[in-house]
Amino acid sequence: DVLVTTTTDATNSVVRLNGNVDATKNISGAGSFSPGATPRPLAIGNNDLATNNLPAQVDFAELITYNTKLSAIQIRMVESYLCIKYGITLGNNQGAAASITYTNSNGVAIWNNQTGYHNNVTGIGRDDASSLNQRTSRGILSLNATLDLVSIVNGTFAAPVAFTSNLSTLVVGHNATTPQTVWGDPSFSNYPASLGVNAARIQRVWKAQATNFSQSVSVGFESTMLIAYTPVANLRLLVDDDGNFANGGTTVYSGAVLSGTRIEFSGVANLG
Repeated sequence: DVLVTTTTDATNSVVRLNGNVDATKNISGAGSFSPGATPRPLAIGNNDLATNNLPAQVDFAELITYNTKLSAIQIRMVESYLCIKYGITLGNNQGAAASITYTNSNGVAIWNNQTGYHNNVTGIGRDDASSLNQRTSRGILSLNATLDLVSIVNGTFAAPVAFTSNLSTLVVGHNATTPQTVWGDPSFSNYPASLGVNAARIQRVWKAQATNFSQSVSVGFESTMLIAYTPVANLRLLVDDDGNFANGGTTVYSGAVLSGTRIEFSGVANLG
């Protein structure tokens, strides 16, 4: 999937891909817009008119048009809605760079100041003004079609549940570290051996930002991208309050199940 945004005013026509400006055309010298009295069609996609035949075999998941130029914050609202709904990373992966802000329909930032974690950003949430009701999601880097190995759902994957509050979102992104498994990770030295988390940990870390969100979710990981994940009963999900897994503040979730190629943890709370 690719998010394309175009804006046109009396000066410029701008094309944006996934929230980044891709091309700008200055049209200030083209004269005033004068379409005349004859009705003309608006063709988007495959135009098969007898004249100006412009075939384009493109699938549109959603198309939004406005009859006025949107402000910068309004554009960001629309792009944030589409990126959360379709799992597209706004601005593309940033590596260790600063995050790009997502906003809800009230203009409130729901993903911001997450430097180093703006990679495969995905989210779930409810926003009545924009008709967003996204109960499950998985991040995709759309320009090269790579998927993140994590997916989230409100409730369970088998039965996603409704959100209890409007303007409720949970957005996550990772730190771009290769999801490799490191054995004998020293960060486990402070854990009781009874927890069974003192052997190895994948090095990729996800950060979550919750806005008006307090429900439990399920988190899934693609087993095909994990090394030595069996037996599933030995796996644990670590949820930490500051990113340091050895200084306390970490909740350990067990009870992982394998569903197809996905390893799922349910009843995960207090994210973000």
